[in-house]
Amino acid sequence: MVKFLKWMLPLGFSALVVLPIIQSPNMVNDPQPNSNSQAPTRSALKSNRYTQPEPEFVPVDSNAFANTDGYTYRATFGQYAFYDLETDASFRVMNLENGYIWASTVDYDYTLEENSPLADAGDLGLNLFWQSKLKSPFFVTYYQGLNLRDEHAFQHHLSRLNMTRIQTGNDIGFDVEVFLFLSKISFRYSLRFTANGVTVSLPFESIAEGGDFRLSSIALYPMLGATKRLRTPGYVVIPDGVGALIRYTDDPNIGVYSKRFYGNDPGLNQYTYDQPLFANMFGLVHGHEQHAMLSIIEDGAAHGILNHFGSQVFLDFNLTYVTFTYRTTYLQYLNQAKTSSVNLLQTNPSPFDITLHYQFLDGEEATYVGLANAYANHRFALTESNVDALLEVPLHLDVLALESKSGIFARQKVVMTNISQLQGIIDDIQTITNEAYIQYLGWQQGGYSLTAPQFTRMDSSLGTLQSYQSLHNALPDSVRLNLAVNPYRAYIHGQGYQNRDIAQSIGQEFLSAGDYYWLSSQAGAKRIDTLREQMLKWGLDGLAIESIGDQLYSNFNQTGVSKETMIEDTMAKLTLQDTVYRPMSFAWDAQALLDLPMYSSEQARLTDTVPLIPYMIAGHRPGFGRAGNFFSNTTNELLRMIDYHLYPAYFVTEASAYQLIDTPSEHIFTSRYQDWQPEIQRQYDFIASALNAVMRHHIISRDILDIGVVKVSYDHAVSIYINYSGEIYQGEGFLVNPMNIYIEGQDHA
Repeated sequence: MVKFLKWMLPLGFSALVVLPIIQSPNMVNDPQPNSNSQAPTRSALKSNRYTQPEPEFVPVDSNAFANTDGYTYRATFGQYAFYDLETDASFRVMNLENGYIWASTVDYDYTLEENSPLADAGDLGLNLFWQSKLKSPFFVTYYQGLNLRDEHAFQHHLSRLNMTRIQTGNDIGFDVEVFLFLSKISFRYSLRFTANGVTVSLPFESIAEGGDFRLSSIALYPMLGATKRLRTPGYVVIPDGVGALIRYTDDPNIGVYSKRFYGNDPGLNQYTYDQPLFANMFGLVHGHEQHAMLSIIEDGAAHGILNHFGSQVFLDFNLTYVTFTYRTTYLQYLNQAKTSSVNLLQTNPSPFDITLHYQFLDGEEATYVGLANAYANHRFALTESNVDALLEVPLHLDVLALESKSGIFARQKVVMTNISQLQGIIDDIQTITNEAYIQYLGWQQGGYSLTAPQFTRMDSSLGTLQSYQSLHNALPDSVRLNLAVNPYRAYIHGQGYQNRDIAQSIGQEFLSAGDYYWLSSQAGAKRIDTLREQMLKWGLDGLAIESIGDQLYSNFNQTGVSKETMIEDTMAKLTLQDTVYRPMSFAWDAQALLDLPMYSSEQARLTDTVPLIPYMIAGHRPGFGRAGNFFSNTTNELLRMIDYHLYPAYFVTEASAYQLIDTPSEHIFTSRYQDWQPEIQRQYDFIASALNAVMRHHIISRDILDIGVVKVSYDHAVSIYINYSGEIYQGEGFLVNPMNIYIEGQDHA
């Protein structure tokens, strides 16, 4: 053994001296950029990966399952009048211009009357339980021990529903006091009707539990906007990934759609790899370009679950609503091997208020595009646009600075792009576009991976801090250079944090993913404060923040917080100079929104994919798609970016991606800027040829002219035709070639 050490020590120290840094050679070429332009098959274009043509127009003149008989008129704002009914706290909103009624309950007398004109062949009907339940303004679930039970307002004659009308100036609506006899749960909520629509609020402090029963969830006005079978054509608009539709159908095999807003909560032992709901909203369309309702979850979205039940699954109605979850059951492991466990109930409810806001639209605005615009007007009402200052289509680059790989005694650094080389890339990018958002990843000591949360020193192998400062300060305002950080995760075998900083699940396990722990919102916020102070000393501003946009969780350590509170804590640390990756809607006030989704989850229940999320931010924030060097079908993806109004992005390095083998970033298979520069130029020119014609203008409509052919119209008489198919599309006086675009009205741009 001694002889072995004598032999190994000189070799080991020699390796440490000679090979601490691998200066990656540039002569190795990456795989050639993929410029594949294969057209999707017709069957693919007819799948839910794309948007389908609207069916033949069917006029929706009235809501046959709602009227104002017996209701009290309360007020009118604009073209909408409000009515309510004291016995069940239900309400009606009537469009006075066309008579259409949005109702919180439905008329189910077709089940009681023989030969009712509202009945259809094959109706499931409603038994007495459902007839009573569908009148209730809420659904409640509660736990009896570990067993889940449900209750509604009229399930027991000793339950109480006391409604008090309010009318003071423009404060018009009612307050409701609820006591449920079976569960002994009580709460209160309020409803207000204003010029902006209807708002329903339920404060957490109003909830009280009696006896041995524990509240699980509350859903308010679940029947609002419900339709019967196929009598009302239309669809549900869902922020699933990039956006999706569920068209009304009578097919019971479609089943139930149920998904949490902002993704599942690892703190409550909930995990999924599916696309999350990126925005706190959903919409209902009753007749395309006829009637629509936008629902915005202003408070409580992080604990909300969007549910859609298609007709013939349980009922004859299509109903869509949000369930707010206060408690859940979970597995508590009894040993480290996780071979023994016990099922427990969350002790304390998650504390959050509920606020639901409803807006009503009609005519040309009653589409998923109109709903996106209405949501954007609400979301960005007090926020100045970042897009108005852009003079041309911007480009986003992720530039990897430094990685590391295993060495004999210590990790070896692999320099991918030093500061001098970063300067060269930025100089060249400015020959392509004057508008750029550039994020420098892995600048910290030790490189990109296995170093978080330590971001206080720039690695000397990249150059000096002074050289980076000089580069940063010499850039024009149109080129925004940020240092990338991830202050909410910590390398499991690293330093810079303590156990109390790690977020814990409800089962008291550290939250982790791969080689990293997830930090509590307080610990992450503290590190952001430290970073801000460091940046101030360096004379820099703005960070590129990873994971803040899509990694949310309840924390059950000693300083635990709910998922909703984590949003409040993290958003308090976000500035208008920051950029954010894969941001949910709560993070949309950042300087730029990176790596936005380009597809929905494509669940079988979804019928179409639509550009809901990009259209919400278009005109307010620059939104970028995923890196173009990872496209599998390049031309199809470029067409999608033009269609969705997303700007191009790339992941680049000065050195060949070959050098990333055996590093944590070895999944990056092609990134060398010298190889990619011509393709970046080509892709950028293709996207810019379309989107430069519509810069600083708003999308007003999106029409599917044929299978795989889209027309996107803007507010200045310019339209872009996108042909995803492999066939020529014949328009009125023009052709759109296969896998290509045509711009109409460019002289107006």
